[in-house]
Amino acid sequence: MLRVAGLTVRFGDILAADGIGFSLEREETLALLGRSGSGKTTVLRAIAGLVPTVSGSITLDGADLGSIPPHERRIGLVFQDFALFPHLDVDANVAYGLRMQGAADVGRRVAEALEMVGLDGLGHRRIDQLSGGQAQRVALARTLAPRPRLLLLDEPLGSLDPDLRHTLAEELKDLLERTGVPAIIVTHDTEEAFALGDRVTVLVDGRVGATGTPEQIWNEPGSEDVARIVGHRGIVTASVAKGVAAAGDLRVPVTAPDGKATLLFRPGAATIGGQVAAIVISSRYSGPHWVTTVALGDGTIDVSSSGPIVEGAKVALEIDPTKVTVLD
Repeated sequence: MLRVAGLTVRFGDILAADGIGFSLEREETLALLGRSGSGKTTVLRAIAGLVPTVSGSITLDGADLGSIPPHERRIGLVFQDFALFPHLDVDANVAYGLRMQGAADVGRRVAEALEMVGLDGLGHRRIDQLSGGQAQRVALARTLAPRPRLLLLDEPLGSLDPDLRHTLAEELKDLLERTGVPAIIVTHDTEEAFALGDRVTVLVDGRVGATGTPEQIWNEPGSEDVARIVGHRGIVTASVAKGVAAAGDLRVPVTAPDGKATLLFRPGAATIGGQVAAIVISSRYSGPHWVTTVALGDGTIDVSSSGPIVEGAKVALEIDPTKVTVLD
């Protein structure tokens, strides 16, 4: 339904997007995940036609968008700050895009959009009387009212209080599934990307680092950059010889050529009580259990522990090789 190929965007000497490519299927939600400055918002604005591109193509329903002005693309964009008009009430905010397009039955379509996001009956409320969650819903209603072919959301939960984010993420996912509108969601939050995206594209310094389902990205991130972006902490450099990776006392079978390799230890790959020596760096309480960070080779690994372990203590680890991955 949407295909982005070789997308390159420059701002002066800054290469904001460097040959980015991905696709989006009908009724699918794609999460663009990455650190600040990785090019996420730039890609979103390029698709919407708000920033010029140096090269590459963007096709929507088979049509090249390069020569189509933003207002004719039928793409809805929800900004991080929602960009609502404070001098207009909820009804007028939602109706704004419809009136700009000269749409018929504006009142009916505004009512439908507000009902869709659970705000029916609040049309005459002022914007400054809304909670953060309600303001987000108004921004969504305003974007959905013109019936866009594609929905773009830039950090849609980023300005909300942490206790609202989980609830509203579930509501947003349900809304996208009910409407069937394909969507691209920009976020720097891995949990949010995995919860909302049918697939996730991870951007690293203006390039695509990985694309796949949340499970694929978590289990096989491919590179150290992607692994760290999605929240992995257990990364160790090892020497490989004849299918065995070695770092300190560690010996683990791997599928990799001889030489240096970067190993990813997924959660649960290491447990206390084994033969591999490690030194405790720190312990912290994390919900129902303690997490102890230990030094192994030139890297660190997190292991669960029944209580805090003093810094500098020696521990022995048991390694589950099925949870150790070689990174590119």
